[in-house]
Amino acid sequence: MILNRKIEKVSTQYGDIDVKKTYGYGVEKSKLEFEDLKKIAIENNISIREVKENI
Repeated sequence: MILNRKIEKVSTQYGDIDVKKTYGYGVEKSKLEFEDLKKIAIENNISIREVKENI
Protein backbone atom coordinates (compact mmCIF):
# COMPACT_ATOMS: atom_id res chain seq x y z
CA MET A 1 0.00 0.00 0.00
CA ILE A 2 1.46 3.34 -1.06
CA LEU A 3 0.09 6.54 0.42
CA ASN A 4 0.27 9.99 -1.17
CA ARG A 5 2.46 12.51 0.63
CA LYS A 6 2.63 16.28 0.85
CA ILE A 7 4.15 18.93 3.10
CA GLU A 8 2.07 21.87 4.30
CA LYS A 9 3.06 24.97 6.26
CA VAL A 10 1.02 25.61 9.38
CA SER A 11 1.05 28.88 11.34
CA THR A 12 1.65 28.49 15.08
CA GLN A 13 2.45 30.77 18.01
CA TYR A 14 6.11 29.99 17.26
CA GLY A 15 5.86 30.81 13.56
CA ASP A 16 5.37 28.57 10.55
CA ILE A 17 6.15 24.87 10.85
CA ASP A 18 6.11 22.13 8.20
CA VAL A 19 3.65 19.28 8.63
CA LYS A 20 4.14 16.07 6.64
CA LYS A 21 0.80 14.58 5.59
CA THR A 22 0.15 11.14 4.14
CA TYR A 23 -3.20 10.04 2.81
CA GLY A 24 -4.98 7.45 0.71
CA TYR A 25 -7.13 4.32 1.04
CA GLY A 26 -9.22 6.00 3.73
CA VAL A 27 -6.15 6.73 5.86
CA GLU A 28 -4.84 10.18 6.74
CA LYS A 29 -1.86 10.86 9.01
CA SER A 30 0.13 13.97 9.83
CA LYS A 31 3.45 14.50 11.55
CA LEU A 32 5.25 17.68 12.60
CA GLU A 33 8.66 18.18 10.99
CA PHE A 34 11.29 17.23 13.58
CA GLU A 35 13.89 19.78 12.46
CA ASP A 36 11.34 22.59 12.85
CA LEU A 37 10.41 21.33 16.33
CA LYS A 38 14.07 21.13 17.29
CA LYS A 39 14.76 24.68 16.07
CA ILE A 40 11.79 26.08 18.00
CA ALA A 41 12.79 24.18 21.16
CA ILE A 42 16.34 25.54 21.03
CA GLU A 43 15.20 29.12 20.31
CA ASN A 44 12.72 29.07 23.22
CA ASN A 45 14.82 27.01 25.64
CA ILE A 46 12.08 24.39 26.05
CA SER A 47 11.82 20.68 25.25
CA ILE A 48 10.49 19.31 21.97
CA ARG A 49 7.68 17.72 23.99
CA GLU A 50 6.65 21.17 25.28
CA VAL A 51 6.66 22.55 21.74
CA LYS A 52 4.38 19.71 20.58
CA GLU A 53 2.03 20.23 23.54
CA ASN A 54 1.78 23.97 22.84
CA ILE A 55 1.05 23.63 19.13
